[in-house]
Amino acid sequence: EFYDSTEGILFKSESLPEEVKKYRPPVDYDRLLKDVTVLRMKEIFESVLRRQEEKIDPVRADFREIEREPVRISDKFKLVMKLSKKTGRVSFRNLLKDQKSKADIVVTFLACLELIRMGQIFVEQKESADDFDLTWNENCETTITEEEMEEYE
Repeated sequence: EFYDSTEGILFKSESLPEEVKKYRPPVDYDRLLKDVTVLRMKEIFESVLRRQEEKIDPVRADFREIEREPVRISDKFKLVMKLSKKTGRVSFRNLLKDQKSKADIVVTFLACLELIRMGQIFVEQKESADDFDLTWNENCETTITEEEMEEYE
């Protein structure tokens, strides 16, 4: 407790139980994914993968040595969160299209799905055959920390 002598007011410090502090309201998936179909997300995902395959250089396509590219989902969480916070919304197609490899596309896609599940971003589609926009949810009470991002690795 704290007493402010200038105002004559008695203040009590916060004393919420830890379980109450950690509570996060459930995510309303109906509102979050209104007008969005899994089929349409799959179509966009596949079209970006096809375009990625078209970028393969035919001269180097027969090389047999493959170096594994480390793709970290925590980096993709940060990328999606940064872009959607910075611009307010980001095109799902352009986000995937800007990735360097198939592994980058897949991991970015998974990061988007997880952020949607957590309620961090909304998915909006203007028309049924249109691209999706990922919009940052400023009112989301669920947060993901650096440590939690690393747990996905």
